[in-house]
Amino acid sequence: MKLLLPAGPQKIKNMWRAAVIIILVMMAGSTQLAAQKKLHAAMEGFHTGLTKNGAAIEPYIHKKLSYGHSNGWIENYEQIRENLGKKISYKAFAIDSVEIINTGKNATVRFKAGVNAFYQDKNSVFNLKVMELWVRKWGKWKLLARQAISTI
Repeated sequence: MKLLLPAGPQKIKNMWRAAVIIILVMMAGSTQLAAQKKLHAAMEGFHTGLTKNGAAIEPYIHKKLSYGHSNGWIENYEQIRENLGKKISYKAFAIDSVEIINTGKNATVRFKAGVNAFYQDKNSVFNLKVMELWVRKWGKWKLLARQAISTI
């Protein structure tokens, strides 16, 4: 039979430290998960907004946006808002194989996209590989840069 004796002051301190560390790690994990969910929501909002108009993507784009298309065409913040629904109209935007590398206030997102768009007076289907750079400012994710390549 083993007799349980009260723990010494140093042992109690160590147990409290361990408990605090565990709690902090759990809180950091839940904060990271919440940021990840907000990023997914911003991505969905942006990609859905592409099928609407320039105003629909406004909450999701950074003022310094660089938006690269697979044909080499690059738009900035003003141009994408102006051209959406006029020069190019997205009819459907489906993403697959999403990979997110989140580094806190920045996230790199890579995915495959199937895009149905009306461009240069014809309906076109694009199969793309896309990389997007998102930045978090004031708790909201904004698209800073995007580049796509055609997978043909």
